[in-house]
Amino acid sequence: MIGIRKRLTTRLVPVLINCAIIPFLLLCPIEATDSGPVDTIGPVKVVPGVKFQKQYRTDYYGPNVVNILLVERTPQIRLAIGLAKSRSLGLEPLSEIARREKAVAAVNGTFFHSSGLPLGLLVDEGVLISAPVYDRTAFIVRTDGTSSFERVSLRMWLQLADGSSLPVHGVNRPAKDGECVIYNTAFGPQTPVYPSRPELLLQEGVVIGRGFGGTPLWPGLVVVAGDPPEQLRTLELQEPCRLMWELHLPESDAIIPGEEVWFVLGGGPRLVTGGEVTVTADEERFRSDVSRGRAPRTAIGLTGDGTLLLVTVDGRQPGFSVGMTLWELAELMIELGAKEAMNLDGGASTAMVIGDQVVNIPSNGSERVLGTALLIMYETSPIGEVSEEAAATAH
Repeated sequence: MIGIRKRLTTRLVPVLINCAIIPFLLLCPIEATDSGPVDTIGPVKVVPGVKFQKQYRTDYYGPNVVNILLVERTPQIRLAIGLAKSRSLGLEPLSEIARREKAVAAVNGTFFHSSGLPLGLLVDEGVLISAPVYDRTAFIVRTDGTSSFERVSLRMWLQLADGSSLPVHGVNRPAKDGECVIYNTAFGPQTPVYPSRPELLLQEGVVIGRGFGGTPLWPGLVVVAGDPPEQLRTLELQEPCRLMWELHLPESDAIIPGEEVWFVLGGGPRLVTGGEVTVTADEERFRSDVSRGRAPRTAIGLTGDGTLLLVTVDGRQPGFSVGMTLWELAELMIELGAKEAMNLDGGASTAMVIGDQVVNIPSNGSERVLGTALLIMYETSPIGEVSEEAAATAH
C-alpha cells in the first residue's frame, strides 16, 4: 500500500529519466494546438506503477499546460515528505530536495513561512513534523493503508504515570511564553539554543535526561522544551512520560489515534468530494491570493480505483499557460477521474520534478525555493525496466 513501507535505501537511475522522459518532453509542442480543446501526450511510464501525462489545453479563458503523475498502489511505491535541507526550517528548490532524497518524482508540498516552517499538518512514517493551520484539509494515510481527505485538527499531550496529562502546544517550532513544544529529528540535527528554557528528553515513554538547548536529535527521541509546568520540572530519570497525539476530524467528529496515522500531507482548500466540486476556501480561511483569481496550481487527488493524481497547472504566462481558478482546478481533477481532491501550495511554488528534471515551467521562469515537497519513492532500482513506449520517445 502507498505510504506504509519502511524507508529503504534506493538506487534510482537519472539516466533512465533523462534519456527517456525528458527528451520526450522537450519534443512536445510549446503551445496549445488548434486541433481541439485538449491535446494529451502520454501516459509514459516513469517506473512501474508511476506514469506521466501532459496536456496542452485550449480552455475558453486561454491556453493551459497541465502535467499529471498517475501513481498506483503497489508495494514498491511509497509517499514521503521532503523537507528543504532535511529540516523543518529551510528553503530549497524542489529538484534539490528530490535529488537528495532519491525520489523518482515529486511535486511541491504544503504552504510555508518565509523561514521554511511548514504551514500545515505533516506526518511521515508516523512521525509528526508540523501542526495544522485552521483545521484545513489534509491527505491522510493510515497504518492499514486506507487513505482519505479530511479537515483535521491535532491534539497533543504528555501522559504521566499518575494518569494526569499536560498539553503540548506545538511541533518543531519556537515556543511562545507559557507554551510547551516538542522537537524531533524533523527539526534538524539539534534543538534550538534557549539557555533560559529547560528541556526534558523522552525516549520510549520515559525521561532519559534534561537539557538547555542544542540537544542532538536522533530517531525516537522527543525533546519537550519551552515553559514547562512544575510537574515536568520535578520528573526524575526513568519516570514515565509519554507523548500522545491524535487527529480530530471536525466534519465527522471522529478521532484517529496517533499510532494509526502513517502519513499526512496538509494543504487545502478541498476541491472535490464524492466526485463533485466542493471548494472550501472560505471555510478554511484562505487569503484572497490563494482563493481568488487564476494562478499556477498544484493539486492532489484520488480516483475511484485508488490511483493517486498529482497535477500541476502552469500559469501567469499569457499565450502559453494562464493558470486556473480553484473551481476550474476542481473541474480539471474531476475530468482526470478524481473522486476526492485538494489544493496544495501554488503560484510561483508550483513545480513538478521527474528524476532530477523540472518538467513544468514555473511562473517566475525558474524554480522557487520551497519548504516542503511530496516525494514519490520507488523501493528497488528500475534499471532495465524502460517501457517500449518510453524508450520510443527518446528517439
